[in-house]
Amino acid sequence: MKILVASQNEHKIDELRAMFKVSLPHIELESASSYIGETHIEETGKTFEENAFIKAHFVHLATGFPVLADDSGLEVHALYGAPGVYSARWAGENATDEMNRKKVINELLSEGHSESMAQFRCVLCYADSLRTVFAEGTCIGTVSTTESGTSGFGYDPIFRAEGNDRSFAELQPAEKNALSHRGRAVANLVVTLSELLANDEPSTMQAVVEPIASHTDDFEHLVRAAIATATNNIKLLQDIIAVHVHDVPSATRMYEVLLQSYLFGGFPAALDSLTVLHRHCSQHLPAFTLPAWNEQPLAAYKHQGMALAGQVYGSVLDPMLERLTDVSPELSAWMILEGYGKTLSRAGLDIQTRELCIIAMLAVQQRHTQLFSHIRGALLVGVPRAQVKAVADLICELCGAEYVEEFESILKKLSD
Repeated sequence: MKILVASQNEHKIDELRAMFKVSLPHIELESASSYIGETHIEETGKTFEENAFIKAHFVHLATGFPVLADDSGLEVHALYGAPGVYSARWAGENATDEMNRKKVINELLSEGHSESMAQFRCVLCYADSLRTVFAEGTCIGTVSTTESGTSGFGYDPIFRAEGNDRSFAELQPAEKNALSHRGRAVANLVVTLSELLANDEPSTMQAVVEPIASHTDDFEHLVRAAIATATNNIKLLQDIIAVHVHDVPSATRMYEVLLQSYLFGGFPAALDSLTVLHRHCSQHLPAFTLPAWNEQPLAAYKHQGMALAGQVYGSVLDPMLERLTDVSPELSAWMILEGYGKTLSRAGLDIQTRELCIIAMLAVQQRHTQLFSHIRGALLVGVPRAQVKAVADLICELCGAEYVEEFESILKKLSD
């Protein structure tokens, strides 16, 4: 199993690799930079939890791989908990480790301290297509205005763990990992992750490098379900669910398609269709439970919403949001926060399949302006043109040729 690490700090990645090698040797950790390049992820969160979540979901949405993100820092008592979430950039956005340490030392000295109680905190966020898992670790100790040791990185030369007379930078890697905040966070994560992954299907652990191909069996019937929902064809939806929803993964993907229909078909349509799925699962699939509602801070929703909307709309996102704000500032905010942040960014269904279901709903409702944007968006997020054309064929089959005239015209314009 491969997990990408949402970090450009090779020291952190090396430490995590060493820890996972001991606890979960079948898991290979790889830098996300190998897949998405040296991408800057704006850490807008106010807590370690928020920033870890933002980084994990940004990389997961961009790659489809399971992702591990770390947000950690030093909290110095004499500095009222600083540098905290700003530890990596305490002396400025492009600060080096040495510059950050020097600023902490200078601020301690200016407050009349040669040392202070402190703690390192680490929050890990693991995200895959089914779940988001957090784990935390803390190491209490002391920071000093005198540096010692040449190993480690960051604030290691000025931090000593409680009960230890050597700084983190004077310890061997294995010694440090046994004491450190990151080591404790990994130990806590491993307990939960081992149980969860042991029960997963093998396919859950693979990256969705070609998302549509990975769900070939799902593609057409999920689009049909979206069309049935948009046209209030309950009988068709019942038949589709009866044939294709036969296990927990298929029920999860169907749930995501029907849930997102509230954005494009309205709340009544979503409620009616989800009721059909609920009845089927209650009778034939009692093992299926609804995906857990994992409430996140608004800043995290907004960040992941902007990241996903950026993938779908590309360069037209900013001018489109400006036009939408002129019409309704509330609707513009809800589109990012509720639509893309809370709904379309949910785990359980890749964005490519989501977009195909969205364009099917928009086409049968004859919403041509939005249809153009989402056909373009489907192509931007990597849906093969043949797959988009297949949606038109399904619409023609179920609703008639008149519903695909504009669809095919848009697709031709985007091909020219």
